Amino acid sequence: MIKTSILTAALAFASMVLWTSTGEAAEIKAANVSSVRYQDPDTGQLVQINRSGQNNNKFQEHSPNGIFTFNVVRRDEWTVYLYDPARQMSMTIDLHQKKLTWGRGANQGQIDNPIGSYAIHSFQ
Repeated sequence: MIKTSILTAALAFASMVLWTSTGEAAEIKAANVSSVRYQDPDTGQLVQINRSGQNNNKFQEHSPNGIFTFNVVRRDEWTVYLYDPARQMSMTIDLHQKKLTWGRGANQGQIDNPIGSYAIHSFQ
């Protein structure tokens, strides 16, 4: 009887730890996202670079069209706003809608006229 209750308590604790860690993994938001795969997992990826300390202000895009660097303009709870000054291109990573949008706009990081959009397939 004692062995059964100890085993039951151990299993309950293990499932609680598993549930807690799974719940924490689902809490990726704009403040802590470091990688995004879009469209098809093999099509494109945005990866945060300069991650040491406070210098997490750049993302690098790897796509069939090349490798591009975006500055982080700002972040809110669910969205990262990016700007590539070389191409004058803005991009938003919207983790709430799981959508990546790009285009041009008068405001860097704000897209007034979207050019395109991809579904986000995974992020971490």
